[in-house]
Amino acid sequence: MEKDWLIRGNIPVRNKETSIHLLDLSLHYNHSTDDDIHHKPGNNLSMLGKGVRKIGGCLFDIRGIVQLSGRNSLQITTIDYPDSAGPVKAGFMLKNLHFLHASAWNIDDETVEIGEYLIRYDDESVERIPLVYRENILDWWGKPGEEHQKAAWRGINERTLSVSHHLRLFHLCWENPRPASIVREIELKSFNTGPGIMLVAITADPA
Repeated sequence: MEKDWLIRGNIPVRNKETSIHLLDLSLHYNHSTDDDIHHKPGNNLSMLGKGVRKIGGCLFDIRGIVQLSGRNSLQITTIDYPDSAGPVKAGFMLKNLHFLHASAWNIDDETVEIGEYLIRYDDESVERIPLVYRENILDWWGKPGEEHQKAAWRGINERTLSVSHHLRLFHLCWENPRPASIVREIELKSFNTGPGIMLVAITADPA
């Protein structure tokens, strides 16, 4: 079993001019977009590019991947991925949060709650965003015939091409019910009940 899952070498340094509203995930990445993800040769997100990019109508700071564990991730990859990540710092009022994400493993799972984003305010109160497979998050690999899925980004890599699949990422927009309160931080949690969460970026709309 590989315990040292944290990989930083190929992750670009964040541009100092990047807006604070494109949240900084630097401390939480455990894969580069160029890595052979999950120990699978040619299985990467290189086609996504790096830096600030507009995807699904929203600007995101794209420099790496936060991969959390799933129900079968250790057996499949031999990598002991974490079941939580964060806190991702915010520190300001916001109207909406935009998550660029997908999931990994168990592509045929039925609808199941696989994890959550926890939005923590300065007064210690918390709002919860449940992540439900097939409702607001789907596998990053799409099968032939699944092009109808509402992906914010689509691509390919060497491995998906070999089996006639495609890559995809999804844009989840969450409306903050308390826009006049300061959001201090965001946490990610996997329940290990199905696919594992794969987060690429978070962006906030300022209040």
